[in-house]
Amino acid sequence: MNGIENDDNGLKYHHSTIDPKDNKATSPPLDEQIRVPSIWVFEAFPPSFISNLRLSAEKLKWSQSERVINPDFLDSVDRMRFRLSGGGWLNLGYIVRDSGHSLNMNRQADLPDGVEAIHASILQYIPSTTILVFQFLLSDDTANAVDQPLRDNYSTYKERIKDGWRYHNVESQKKLVVDTTRESIRTLCTEWVRSNFPGLYASGQYSESFPTSEIITFKENEPYKFKGEKPRNSFLSMVNLDNDFYAWKSQKIQGLYLQFYEEIDKDVNKLVLSGNISKILEDSDLKGYGSDTREGQILQWLTYLDHTIGIWVLYVITRTYERQLGILRDSYGSLDFSDVDLAASEVQVLDNKLLNLQRNLTPFIQELIPLCEKKGYFLHDVYEFFPVSEHRKSDTGLFNGLRERLLILAETLRSNEEQISAIANRSTQIASAISNDKLSKTNIRLQRGIFWMTWVLIILTLILVISGLKDEGFIKNTLQYLLRLMKI
Repeated sequence: MNGIENDDNGLKYHHSTIDPKDNKATSPPLDEQIRVPSIWVFEAFPPSFISNLRLSAEKLKWSQSERVINPDFLDSVDRMRFRLSGGGWLNLGYIVRDSGHSLNMNRQADLPDGVEAIHASILQYIPSTTILVFQFLLSDDTANAVDQPLRDNYSTYKERIKDGWRYHNVESQKKLVVDTTRESIRTLCTEWVRSNFPGLYASGQYSESFPTSEIITFKENEPYKFKGEKPRNSFLSMVNLDNDFYAWKSQKIQGLYLQFYEEIDKDVNKLVLSGNISKILEDSDLKGYGSDTREGQILQWLTYLDHTIGIWVLYVITRTYERQLGILRDSYGSLDFSDVDLAASEVQVLDNKLLNLQRNLTPFIQELIPLCEKKGYFLHDVYEFFPVSEHRKSDTGLFNGLRERLLILAETLRSNEEQISAIANRSTQIASAISNDKLSKTNIRLQRGIFWMTWVLIILTLILVISGLKDEGFIKNTLQYLLRLMKI
């Protein structure tokens, strides 16, 4: 009883003393506004999925309009894919809802609630892999969705578990709600891509999430910066923008920070851009970027950042193939040949998976290696980012570092693919040999059975003949039959 009372007293103490402080610390100031105005979603179309791109565009009737930007983009994609080397970018302009105006020069499609428009482009770094880029421009309600959960108050509560109690404090609850809200916005966008332009990631073939990049803007504060000493918890920590060790900044794009989620929660497929809305591109003239708001001008300028972020997408695709090869390697290693029928069927399934992977992976590796070897070509038109933290100042530029990692990964993938192919061939040979041996033994048993069955039939025939010789009618008929044969 005393333990329960102590727990209850502890909760009361949290509710009266700790929770109010944590709620205040993790809530933005009253004059702050935190928004997620835009999210990029990337889809890849390697050889086994490229036909989906044409089918999707034709389904939306995008190939029937001459007024839009690059109306023949499908033919342009074919030309880029059929070249010996990559290098290409296509602007597809904006995708909007059908306005009913015949002079509308934007591509049209049904958009989900919460999305105002989508800017689309195509990246072709290497011939075999087309990357389709969608920058979703979100409505005010969607863009502001993260702000309110950050301001809500939470109370510590306990949950009964097997070995006792689990306590959920203010920080963990608020962080969960904020993360869930951000994930719901990403899902809103990725589901549209899945439905309209299904490629490698929409297929679910590799159980991987879409590569996505969100931008988070602040009205008053700035990511990774605090007034005075860094607090134990803050509203910046609720959106994972408190530790500058994971932050990168470009010398050519003022006020814009970049962060890989791979370094925070091991999620390779997420990237975050962030900054104070007044400081992003503060030294740039944005008047020609066609919007009546500074946020709109910034987002329009950032459409041309797709070539930079696309380098990261190449890295994500490479890591996707790396994981799939690892899964196949372990699957072949786990085969149990004691049950030959089961092993043979499993080998066939694994061989099909390996072939499906190789159709995309083999040309990807062969083309990626020479791309990464040419540093100047690789980093052409790419905004380089450098570490913010003093502890990482010795690090090379982010995208040059990715180039070096991609080169190592590609070489490793090529070696691993050769090893797994050899293992697959040997596994098939073993399964076939065991199956043939089993079939041979079965044939021997069948032949023995036929041999003894033949002798049984001979003996039965003799018995019937001998029995027939005692029958005079049988003998007479037999003699007449033989005489007829002799006459013939």
